[in-house]
Amino acid sequence: MKISVTIPTFNRAHLIEHAIDSVLKQTYADVEVIVIDDGSTDNTAEVVAKYGDRVRYYRQPNRGLGAARNAGLDQARGDLIAFLDSDDYWFDFKLALQADLLTKQPDLDFVFTEFSILKDDGRMIPRGSRTWLASDKTWTDLYEQRHTGRELGLSVSGAPADVEIYTGPMFRQLLDEALVLPTTAIVRRTAIEGLRFTPGMTIYEDWEFFARLARDRKGAFVDVETAVNRGHEEPGRLTRCSSLAKAECYLEILQRVWKTDARFMAQYPEVLRAAESAATLAVAESAVLAGQSDAARLALRQWSRIDGRSNAPKAAACAVSSVLPGGRTLFRAARFATNLVTRVVRGSDHGRIPVNPAA
Repeated sequence: MKISVTIPTFNRAHLIEHAIDSVLKQTYADVEVIVIDDGSTDNTAEVVAKYGDRVRYYRQPNRGLGAARNAGLDQARGDLIAFLDSDDYWFDFKLALQADLLTKQPDLDFVFTEFSILKDDGRMIPRGSRTWLASDKTWTDLYEQRHTGRELGLSVSGAPADVEIYTGPMFRQLLDEALVLPTTAIVRRTAIEGLRFTPGMTIYEDWEFFARLARDRKGAFVDVETAVNRGHEEPGRLTRCSSLAKAECYLEILQRVWKTDARFMAQYPEVLRAAESAATLAVAESAVLAGQSDAARLALRQWSRIDGRSNAPKAAACAVSSVLPGGRTLFRAARFATNLVTRVVRGSDHGRIPVNPAA
């Protein structure tokens, strides 16, 4: 099976070479590399040109990450499509392991894995997906079935024979957690069909894409690190976005994906109500912290129509803080104290930062 590797990039000439090299060093041979340059103003084109015909390079006007990912999907010719962000890189057995799993398990449509996080100061944080999770759930809590590579007949140099593999429906789980780092994911071309990333989104376009994919497709999580995600602070990254932008974006995705699925709404009405309630309250809370009192009061009115019961003390604190002089400062201080107590009680997990703003 041919694998198409799509690499969207914007002004990362200093990093993309490492990403491309990690693809060309893969132990899996049948690979095409596609770089989508989303209007870079640095010397990205010159860096990529050094690879000659080993890399297909396409340049487009700057339209954002979602549009660049879609351009990569449009250009891909392989049976499998893998995603790699231009600031990340892979271990050399990554594609071989995933291709072997998809070959031996034809009912699987997509596979993603654990990853490490490389911080700016050189620290390598293992088990990066754990820092994203909003809860302390284990993989057996999230997924229906657990296997090992040995049980499934996997044999890939570099990957442990007893690697744990979790499978099952993931649409419900993705409502609460952004489980998939695109850099670790590979998808069957036939599973994608007309599915594309939502253009114009500055964050969470990947969360929405994989949630839509998981609605009717079966996936697998492989609990071994196959990639390194750089945890730097470039503009536009999730870590640089405001809490209000994250909360509003998550609420939009919830409305577009899960609330438009009649089957899900009928099966999980209380789960959906709780998620929408928490998300709307997160918007109100973030609006208070941002000094946007009108937006906070609007979100609280929406919350009262959705729920009006869960987290009532937090809602009351938001309401009071949105009208009191100095309420924003008091609310921020209370939030800081609450978070500090939580970290002391639970302990620090490498500075865990859950992706879900409503958690």
